[in-house]
Amino acid sequence: MQSRVLTDEDVSRIHEATLKVLEQTGIEFRDCPEVQQLLSDHGCRVAHERVCFSPEVVAEGLARVPDRETMTFCHPGLGYSGPIGMKRGRVSFGLVGNAFTIHDYAVGRARNCLESDINDKLLVLDALPNFQYDCCNLFCASERGIGKPVPRPYDDTEACLAFLREWVRGRAVSGHKTLPLGGRNATREEQRLTVLGRAVIEGVDSTVTLLQNAPAFTWCNPLSPLKYKASEARSIVEVARSGNGMNQISPEVMWGATGPVTLAGSLVQHNAEVLAGVLLSQFAGPGSACIYGCVSAPMDMHTTDTHHGAFETALFNAAVAQLADGYGLPSRLSVGNTSEVKPGPRAYAETAMGLYLGAAAGGAIITTGLLDSTIRISYEHLVVVDDLINQVRNITKPMATDADSLAVEVIDRVCGGDGNFLADDHTLEHMKRDVYYSAFTGRTQDSFMDVYGRAHERVNEILARRDTDVHVDKEIRSRLGAVEARIRADDATWRTGNGGWWKTYVEDL
Repeated sequence: MQSRVLTDEDVSRIHEATLKVLEQTGIEFRDCPEVQQLLSDHGCRVAHERVCFSPEVVAEGLARVPDRETMTFCHPGLGYSGPIGMKRGRVSFGLVGNAFTIHDYAVGRARNCLESDINDKLLVLDALPNFQYDCCNLFCASERGIGKPVPRPYDDTEACLAFLREWVRGRAVSGHKTLPLGGRNATREEQRLTVLGRAVIEGVDSTVTLLQNAPAFTWCNPLSPLKYKASEARSIVEVARSGNGMNQISPEVMWGATGPVTLAGSLVQHNAEVLAGVLLSQFAGPGSACIYGCVSAPMDMHTTDTHHGAFETALFNAAVAQLADGYGLPSRLSVGNTSEVKPGPRAYAETAMGLYLGAAAGGAIITTGLLDSTIRISYEHLVVVDDLINQVRNITKPMATDADSLAVEVIDRVCGGDGNFLADDHTLEHMKRDVYYSAFTGRTQDSFMDVYGRAHERVNEILARRDTDVHVDKEIRSRLGAVEARIRADDATWRTGNGGWWKTYVEDL
């Protein structure tokens, strides 16, 4: 069930205004003459490192955009647990951002991120089925020169085995998933031990397939207003020519600072910045895959800070999804990232509004779940957001209007009898289909408890799994034991990371 925030006339006006900006003002591609030449060869006008695109050139480039209906994307290095489809109407959720602080619910305040938080975050996310990727970096205090690093020693075999054991225990439960460790926060030892842990739980073939699925990727944030860094422009060209890559173009226009203060004006500039990258990709590699991204938001005029939690941010993203659909491009939205600095009513409200508008508009990839405009993380908030996503999915799916759902015969039967729908088989069969029964909402006694208090209990349960194996299936324990034995016999090969380093350790699986 999609919601359109722009009329057809609105879309047409924004597109026509975008064409004027691209033709009259153009996009600056400084210090990359080869990119300017490529665009010039395809009919663009280049002057003083600024490239202008005529409407005809724009139309030619957009005609090369590939069909999104069969497009998928997966990149273990970016924390993807598996391929995500880009088909129109399919929505995926995940975590993207740079968290410098974490809200410690037990003490009621924020603190700096520490190295010990890295694996806690990954375990919590692995327990939340709606988070399908994790590309949120934790910037620890030691990296920022305001604290000492928390030791993560893996020199001795037993320390490595302890990490592997805890990793498997924490995820050896029904309904789990395993997000790969990205390279940003994990040590080399943690990344490789995670590969072995995943093979224990998921199987060798699945793990090897994931390891081999690493397409070329560019995550480009144009420099608003209307500029591209040379390095990112070159990367777009390289990925487009790789034959197996994805270019994601995500401007971060700050309304009133790096773009017009009006919603429509910033949409025009945002659109122009995205289309310039898409056109470059198509001219470099016709049919190359692109994602129409968005990190744009209003500037709070009181503080000159970005206000990602604003309802208007969600509205802007919904409009972006509609524009992207019009060009045949999948969209990546940044909604439901509250500006609130701690879990609470405001965080809940801003997140819920963002999730609803983004999903209802048909965003293909939605990045969500962070506090403080994407620079603070809270495990409790992630648990709540995971449940909110279930609720949003339920109210944005198509409403069933088949004969069984219209229930004409049921109405006739029950009203011709005792009038009791509760006792009818139709109610029993469908009672959980159209209404999502959340653990946090409804009319049960538990639902009247504080939402974040209940989420805190859930976080503690998730983290406690690492300390026991009573819940671990006997077969998984056996597989884990086999890998541990292999590591004890050879504690050197896996540390090299050379070639198929993992093969000898999973031979017994």
